Amino acid sequence: MDALHDRFPALAKAALPAGQHPAYDRIEQRRGRIPAPFAPLLASPDVAEAFDRLSETLQHGTLPAVVREAVFLITARQHRCAYLWMNHRGKASQAGLDEAAQSALGRGALPAGPANVVAAARLVHALHADHRVPQPVYDEAVQALGVRGVVELTAFCGFSASVAMLLNLRQPDLPAGAPPPF
Repeated sequence: MDALHDRFPALAKAALPAGQHPAYDRIEQRRGRIPAPFAPLLASPDVAEAFDRLSETLQHGTLPAVVREAVFLITARQHRCAYLWMNHRGKASQAGLDEAAQSALGRGALPAGPANVVAAARLVHALHADHRVPQPVYDEAVQALGVRGVVELTAFCGFSASVAMLLNLRQPDLPAGAPPPF
């Protein structure tokens, strides 16, 4: 691995300063491992733990997995985060997002598919492109996801953008021979 890709290598607890051990232990206990975005986050243990709690809250909120995975793919493309894209393609398939929808998201287009995914994608695209949500887009999202779902979707947009930025900061290697996804 070259120096550019070695900013935040996978961490062994023993290599961390003692002050980072409690956060490492709690995150590893909850997740069974230390996910890639947490390699840089552990430099700030309080932020790492708050980020983990936000992730846990959003994962167990009202958004269906297929919507969360669509948002990860939209965000991966928006931030040109190949690692996030590659990590969530299979998860998106498992959640029920078909190849055509994933391909559309990879092109920056709106997918055909379930109403909740389409409504969520419209809202996320509006936030990324215009930094605001027109009333008809909001109304469609509320119809598909409810008010709580729209709020969680918006928070999930920020969360997924943070994941993408942390991964881009870390710059992990892609699997050998993997083509760029966008």
